[in-house]
Amino acid sequence: MTVSKRLRAADGTSFGNEVYEISFDVEDKQNIPLFGAKYHFKLEGVVDCPEFVVYFPLLEKYVASVCLLRMKARLKL
Repeated sequence: MTVSKRLRAADGTSFGNEVYEISFDVEDKQNIPLFGAKYHFKLEGVVDCPEFVVYFPLLEKYVASVCLLRMKARLKL
């Protein structure tokens, strides 16, 4: 389930459990922008930072329209 879907299903503007929490600062959680909607991500004892929504299918179309290519990183372990 995506972050946007979890937000729409939540009682308020945040959701999570005892390990993580994601909270949005939005007025209308049913109409979240596809790009740039700011949310705050907390991972107990490790991460506490703002992040931003990016809808990848639309991003890929935009990237292709300006003649850029999507690259996949190859990790060697």
